[in-house]
Amino acid sequence: MYVKNGYPQLLFGTQGADGQPQTLAAILTRLIDYGMDPLSALARPRFLLGKTFSDTRDALKLEADAGADVFAALAARGHEVSAIAAQSPLAGHPGVIRIEPDGSASGAHDPRSDGRALVA
Repeated sequence: MYVKNGYPQLLFGTQGADGQPQTLAAILTRLIDYGMDPLSALARPRFLLGKTFSDTRDALKLEADAGADVFAALAARGHEVSAIAAQSPLAGHPGVIRIEPDGSASGAHDPRSDGRALVA
């Protein structure tokens, strides 16, 4: 839960494992710092740093739809970058509910999973 000025503004979560804090940091940055709506924040490309079930290298895995310029910039900075499929399940399955000051709410579930995206 994200609380601001004593009031809950975001309810969020994702499944566990090594990528959990990375997924939540990316989503919360988009929601809080960039003011994105829940579905937009969830649908954007994500990354995963470290080993996964299918790749034992400590490489930076980046969804393919992040763009060639992003891959090139990260490689130029010395990162070992590997592409994973766009909207890859490896990038997490978070859900978010945003509570507005007037009490209304909007929410979404990650399009990478079997859930349906909801906006109210």
